[in-house]
Formats: sequence, structure tokens, C-alpha cells
Amino acid sequence: MSAERLRFTESDAAAMGQVFLARGAQTDKQWDDDKQVAETAAKRKCEENCGRAPWGCRWFHDWKRNVDAAVARSQALHVFYFEGRVGRGKLPWQELSNETSVRKARENGGLGASQTAEVAYLDRRGY
Repeated sequence: MSAERLRFTESDAAAMGQVFLARGAQTDKQWDDDKQVAETAAKRKCEENCGRAPWGCRWFHDWKRNVDAAVARSQALHVFYFEGRVGRGKLPWQELSNETSVRKARENGGLGASQTAEVAYLDRRGY
């Protein structure tokens, strides 16, 4: 993973209240210990948020309402991709729950995690 991608992934995780862990020069034992600590922290965050995704269900509801209002006003919708990655990382709506598909889409995709769901919704609705 490039340094730029690592910085983005770390900040993306922090913004969404997620625990981010990357393997560096740790020994296998240190890596296992780090994973255990991260898993414990992630479970605590999950419990604190009543088992909901860190960004919450409300986010999508509010975003969808804004999209519907824009469409009703005949406003143009725009999707912004990472530089040089326009069109990469898109998934059909029904593939969002498939971890393998999501992982492959994110490998060199042009969208963040939330944006992948947003674009899938827009495509599903034909916008």
C-alpha cells in the first residue's frame, strides 16, 4: 500500500470511528497481539454504538433524502473519484454485502467505502 493510500485509509477509518490496523515490521507474535488489541477496541466501539455501523443508519437516510430532493429539482448529480481513478471501484447494489467483491473493488478503486454504497444506490435508481 502506498504511503498516500495508507494516510487516506487511516484518516477514513478515524473519521468513521473505526479501528485501523496495518501490518508493518512486527513479528508474527507482535502482529497477533496487535490484532487482539485492535479487535478488543473494535468490539468496545461496536458496543458503545449499540451494534450499528460507526457512520450510522441515519447518514444514509439523510443523504438519500438530499439526493431525492436534488432529483426532484432536476439538479445534476456529480460523483467525485480519486484522481486518476474515475469509474473504478463501482459495485452493483446487490454486491455490497459480498466481502470479496467489496475488497476487490477497493484494491485500486476510485471511491471511499461510503461512496461505494452511494454510487451503487445512484446506479440502482438509474440516476
